[in-house]
Amino acid sequence: MTDNVMSGISISARETKFMNNISSQVWLSKCTSFISGDFDQPTFHRVHHILLFVTFIFLLFSEVFNFYFLDISFIYQAMLAVLAMGQLFIWYFSRFKQRFKSMAILYVVIMAGIGLPASWFFNGGSQGPTLAFIYILVIYSVVILCEVKYLNGYTVLIMVLLPVIFYLGEYYFPASVSGYTNPEQRVADLIFCNVVSVLVLVTIMLTYTRTLKKEVQRANDYSRQLQIVSETDSLTSLKNRIYSVNALQLAKKANKPFNIILLDIDHFKNINDTYGHDVGDVVLKKISDILKNFSRFNGALVSRYGGEEFLVVTFFQTFEQTMRLAESLRIAVNGINYSLSEKVTISLGVAKSMDSEDYLTVIKRADRALYESKHRGRNQVSTIEEAV
Repeated sequence: MTDNVMSGISISARETKFMNNISSQVWLSKCTSFISGDFDQPTFHRVHHILLFVTFIFLLFSEVFNFYFLDISFIYQAMLAVLAMGQLFIWYFSRFKQRFKSMAILYVVIMAGIGLPASWFFNGGSQGPTLAFIYILVIYSVVILCEVKYLNGYTVLIMVLLPVIFYLGEYYFPASVSGYTNPEQRVADLIFCNVVSVLVLVTIMLTYTRTLKKEVQRANDYSRQLQIVSETDSLTSLKNRIYSVNALQLAKKANKPFNIILLDIDHFKNINDTYGHDVGDVVLKKISDILKNFSRFNGALVSRYGGEEFLVVTFFQTFEQTMRLAESLRIAVNGINYSLSEKVTISLGVAKSMDSEDYLTVIKRADRALYESKHRGRNQVSTIEEAV
C-alpha cells in the first residue's frame, strides 16, 4: 500500500512538473508574440521588433552600468535615456501601428545620427565599444532590411563611412573625444558592451532562424494542402483522375504489375434527370464511401475517373483476387438503400497489366470490359483478358 501511495505521489509530481513546463512555454510564447508580433507578419518585421525591444533593454542596462561603474558625462547619460525612449517609441509604432518602413528609417537615422556619434565621442572613441554597435547595425541591415532594398544599401554605405569619419575626427580633433578616466573603466565598459553586443546578435540570429523555420514549415504545409486539393475530387473526397494516372505512370516506370477495375453507375443520367443533381451527388458519395472502405482492406487505389465513372487499381493482388474484389464491390453497392424507387447498380470491367504495354492500353481494355458488362444487361463484372 505504501508503494502505491509513493507511486501516486511520484506520478502527481511528474504531472505537476509537466504542467509547469507547459505553462512556462505558453507564457514565453505569449511574451515573444507580444514583443515580436503575430506569426502571420513577415520574418524581418518580427526580428525588427525584437531587436528594438532588446536594444531598449540594453540601453536601460547601460544607463545603470554607466552610473555605477563609469565616470560618464551627464550629457551622454541623458542621450542614452533619450535613445532608450526612442527605441520604445519606434517599437510601439512598428509593432502595433504597422509602420515598419518609416520606423526602420527612423531607427537608422537615430542610431547613425545620434547614437553612434554620441557613443564614439562621449565614450572613448576608438578605444571604446562603438565599433561593436556598428557591426550590429550592419547585421540589422543585412537581415532585417533585406526587403527594403534602397534603405538596405544606404544603411550599409553609412556603416562603411561612419567609422572613417569617426577615425578622421578623432585624429584631427583628439580633444573632441572623451576618454576613460582610468584603464579599469575601459576594460569594464568593453567587457559589458561586447557581452551585450554578442547577446543582441545571438538574439537577432536565433529569432530570424526560428521564425524562418516556422515560415518554411508553414509554406511546406500550405504546399502539401495545395497538393492534396489538386489531387482530390471535391465532391467525393476520393483521389482524382490526375492522381491515379500519375500513380499508374510511376508503376509502369518501376515495372510493377497492377490490375484495374473500371466501374460505372448504371442509368445515372436517369437518376439526375428524375431526382435532380443533389440526389445524384448523394448517390456518388455513398458509392464513394463503399469504395473507400474496400480500398482500405485491399490496399487499392480508388479515384473518381470522371462523372459517374470510378477507377480502382490494385498493386498487391492477383488478377483473380481483383475479380473477387470487383464482385464484392458490385454486391456492396446493390445492398445500399438510396431512398429511390429503383435500385442503384454498377457495371464493372477488369483488366490486368502486361509487361509490353502502357497504362492507357490497360485502361482501354478495362473500358472494353465495362462496355461488355453494359451490353450484357448491366450490374455485373466482366473481363476480356481471356481474349488477350
